[in-house]
Amino acid sequence: MSVYTDSCRCISFAGSRMRESCTSGSERGKPRKGLTYLPMLMINYIVIYCQKYTVSAISEEIAADIRQKVHDKLTTVQTEFFSHMELSDILLKMDKDAEAIKRCGITSIITLVSNIAVLIVVPPYMISIHKGIAVTNILLLISVPFVSKWLGTYIQQTSEEVLQGYNDMTNALTNSYNNWFIIRIFQCGRYAHDKYSQRNQHYRKRVNRQNLLYIANTVLVLVIQFIGAAVIWIAGAGEIFAGNMTVGTILALMNYQNIIMNPILGIADFANEYHTAMASLKDIHMLLSCQDIKRKGKTGIRKVRELTLDNVGFCYPGSEYMVFKNLNLTFQTGKIYAVLGKSGQGKSTLFKLLTGINKPTEGEIFIGGEKMSETDLYSYWKRVGFVMQRSTFFKDSVKKNLTLHTLLDEVRPPRRGMHYGMPFGRKDQAVSQMDELSRCLDLYEEIHSLPNVWDTEIKSDPCNFSEGQMRRLDIMRNVLKGPDVLIFDEATANIDRKRRRDFYALLRSLSEHKIIIYSTHNEEELAKADEVINMAELCQ
Repeated sequence: MSVYTDSCRCISFAGSRMRESCTSGSERGKPRKGLTYLPMLMINYIVIYCQKYTVSAISEEIAADIRQKVHDKLTTVQTEFFSHMELSDILLKMDKDAEAIKRCGITSIITLVSNIAVLIVVPPYMISIHKGIAVTNILLLISVPFVSKWLGTYIQQTSEEVLQGYNDMTNALTNSYNNWFIIRIFQCGRYAHDKYSQRNQHYRKRVNRQNLLYIANTVLVLVIQFIGAAVIWIAGAGEIFAGNMTVGTILALMNYQNIIMNPILGIADFANEYHTAMASLKDIHMLLSCQDIKRKGKTGIRKVRELTLDNVGFCYPGSEYMVFKNLNLTFQTGKIYAVLGKSGQGKSTLFKLLTGINKPTEGEIFIGGEKMSETDLYSYWKRVGFVMQRSTFFKDSVKKNLTLHTLLDEVRPPRRGMHYGMPFGRKDQAVSQMDELSRCLDLYEEIHSLPNVWDTEIKSDPCNFSEGQMRRLDIMRNVLKGPDVLIFDEATANIDRKRRRDFYALLRSLSEHKIIIYSTHNEEELAKADEVINMAELCQ
């Protein structure tokens, strides 16, 4: 890249020489020289813009790679990560951090190398004119990195505060957006305004302080440069009076001093960008260093026939309250289990433990005879379906959302009597299975009334499916996966009575080869289960 910069300077120099030659010499040679100059001028422009494009492309590639790594971390990091990391934290790393690192990228490094080259080349000419003045200016130049390092500590600290302030401000904005209806129905716009304003003003103050430190760093470098100029004039005046130098020599020294001024300012700017980028790199490193889910075991889980909780207790991080303790339960293939309990008695917590999302505080969970804590969770998750209280989907077609299981690295072959969970060899196989299952859940007519049928995109803002439809689609997605364990956390919420009956009829037809667990408050639905687990009794 530095070759580009040097070539631009050479072409510009050649152009200036050519212009000089065109003003002298014969009229006959001027057109030929002019024709030679114009292509070189064009080459000059082409090289400059090729350099700009190449540098910007490389910088953007670096930023894109950082954004991709941050995104991909979300797919491998341990589940505990999501309990303490806000979405705004992730957006910060995608936006501000990546941009700061990009700014201090190839372009800045090329400029830094070019500036250092100038500072290496010019001082020897100054030494050849006057050793004392040159050495003084060189010593002043050497002090620049130390000044930048001293201020750099404060710049880096302030940059971290700016990043945190931006994160808090974005979090408040996201909070207001998510609660747009609450703000209106409770008329609490002033509360939302004050909450955002506090973070907004805090961020403004941090940014102003950061800019002040940037200016201070540049001004200190200018002061050093000014001291160098003063040395030249004062020492030079003495040499003139002594008859050792002329005014022209002083002007030559000043010219050299001016030449090194821009590189010094450039180095100061690079120092500002460097310290900001270091804060951003530290921020991104903190996220990327979060532990991933570890692959455990040699073979993984091939079949889940039994789940056992052995003296399991659980409390959430940072809390001393035990949701439950000494919990002993066994779930077996071929049975349907209903979990009964009031809000806060641990039904959802139990399901998150059974799916491996949360880890027990006490005791062990066994998959067959193997401890879940020593199991390859990825292999276990392939065999688990979980319909959570709030159904979430990718912004993609219904079909793509319902066939996510076909993207697994390993899809088990279907067993006799179970036609779900198999890979789709043809497009019509996927549609056929979705049509069949949608009839069981009374979704067939609703989906086929849509213009794009299964290719209809699922949207969230505004929603194009009702809560009840989303629940039934979520049930379909998990049943189509063909898991050994099916867990439903209040899956019949927002579903009418007839469709609830259809749902439980479907569960009964699937129960022969599966462990099926669901939670409910409905007495009628409890009768559909083979066993009822009362959390109120277990948590006494």
